[in-house]
Amino acid sequence: MSNNIDNLIKPTITTTDIDLENAGFTNSGKTKFKETIQDFSNQVFEKSVRYGDAEKGDGLEREITHDHVTTASLNISKTFNKKNKSNGLIAIQVAEYIFTGVAGIGGGNLKEQWGIITFGLGLGLAVILIVVRLTSTSKD
Repeated sequence: MSNNIDNLIKPTITTTDIDLENAGFTNSGKTKFKETIQDFSNQVFEKSVRYGDAEKGDGLEREITHDHVTTASLNISKTFNKKNKSNGLIAIQVAEYIFTGVAGIGGGNLKEQWGIITFGLGLGLAVILIVVRLTSTSKD
């Protein structure tokens, strides 16, 4: 048994065109569906093997269990259609921390007028930025 995943023969997933046509798939839909299920199958296969290899003892044969396959498919599914944070949202989050720090500086000097103003502005701007960031990410 080869230890290298690249040398393993990956399973081929097949479906008939007639089944897809009966379900209402167009030609482009059939092609994309077949490509997608084969790609997903390859990813599940590779991750399952990696998880099995990670848990096997030295000198033992590779053994891929249902847990490895389930974990692989769940981990791949979790990343499906997941959007990365935009640079704007990252900048907003950094600004939140800065204004929170400004509010902390002002809060440490509440006996002076500039401390009260700094605390109020820093806190207010931090809260506004938090609301902007959270409402922007909940739309995704």
